[in-house]
Amino acid sequence: MKRLILFFLFFSPALANPWQHLGQGDKTAQEFRGQMNPKKPEAGPHPFYNGQTTHEAHYTPADLTGRSHAAAHGDLATQMIQESSNTRVQFKIDPQSDPLLGLAGKVMENPLEVIGGKGTQAIETIQGGKDEILVCEEAGEDTEHTCKSTLVVTIKTEHGPLQKGSVLFNGPALYHSHIHQGLFSMPRVKSRHFVAHIRNVVPLLKSLVSQRTHIPISDIVSVSAGNNGEWIKVRHKRYSFSSYTINYSYRPIIKTPIFLWVDGCKALEEQADLSLCAYKSKICTQGHQTCHIEGVPVTQDCWEYTYTYACSYPAKDDCGPLRARGCVQTHSSCKQTIASKCVVYSQTYQCKGSSRTITHITGGQTPFCLDGNCRDQSWEKNDEMMSSLAQLSLLKEMQGQIKNGTLFKGEDNRCSK
Repeated sequence: MKRLILFFLFFSPALANPWQHLGQGDKTAQEFRGQMNPKKPEAGPHPFYNGQTTHEAHYTPADLTGRSHAAAHGDLATQMIQESSNTRVQFKIDPQSDPLLGLAGKVMENPLEVIGGKGTQAIETIQGGKDEILVCEEAGEDTEHTCKSTLVVTIKTEHGPLQKGSVLFNGPALYHSHIHQGLFSMPRVKSRHFVAHIRNVVPLLKSLVSQRTHIPISDIVSVSAGNNGEWIKVRHKRYSFSSYTINYSYRPIIKTPIFLWVDGCKALEEQADLSLCAYKSKICTQGHQTCHIEGVPVTQDCWEYTYTYACSYPAKDDCGPLRARGCVQTHSSCKQTIASKCVVYSQTYQCKGSSRTITHITGGQTPFCLDGNCRDQSWEKNDEMMSSLAQLSLLKEMQGQIKNGTLFKGEDNRCSK
């Protein structure tokens, strides 16, 4: 059957290209399924079951016992165990008449008289414990600590974008104020007339622009001048233009305030993170005002805050267990003081000792140390340990040198001339 299937797989055109012949493949699968269906009734649901119940299923308890004995007679190991058991001496103890069990019962009725003789008895006494005086620490009042957070303002200075402008000056007025400073040239015009032409003297032009516009000279990038209008007589045979124009470009200075809060509360915040301090209040101690910083007016609602923290001093706080035991406080004293406040208290408690029951065995002939109170069996400390270790070390060194009853064997070495 396997050879037939392999032959079909290798030579069937339907499986050679299943994607093109999908219908043929389905048809072939149906044919295989049709061949398998008739085989199912022949095999049945359980191929290895013959349909009959085994005879062991009908055994009764008596059958099991009898058959086990029969099997034991034929087993060599079972016979050896039975022979060993039968040859051993067997003992039978009668609980009613056996003296060992009878004596044990009498001992259980009154064990003290059996051990110590007649009149032996146990007496219990209650012994009260000693009172203890214990000292503990307890946290006291919280102390207040303050810190400040201050606003610090600095000015950032930088040049802005390039800007342009122009300034118009009255001609005769500018002539009279700067004729002797080299601002004008006086060329002859029409044989007998001298006309004032403004010159591009950069320092003078920047100074004029700065005076008129209040722009710092250092911010002015470039300047250029020009003549405007008609001639106006300013002196004999001398004229000026009606006006003069100075064109300029500059980069303005931009001042920006930078705000920074300087925090002086870092140490207290660290204590708060450790639950040793707690934030209490925040107050503005330098209110609304305007401050001039590098010529820049800066206005703020608050320039300084003051923070208050309530802090507890580190203490052991080990008085709780004493109060839980019912101990009574007898004294209190201040152990640590800060700013006239007691931050740590030393508390004294008196604790009652617990009572205990002690059993004493009296009467009769009490055996040695029956109740553990006969005599002290302690021993003194041995202070000879170092000497013992030294002797043991000496013996260890001698082990390798003992031979034929001699110790510290030497070697015979000689020399001659």
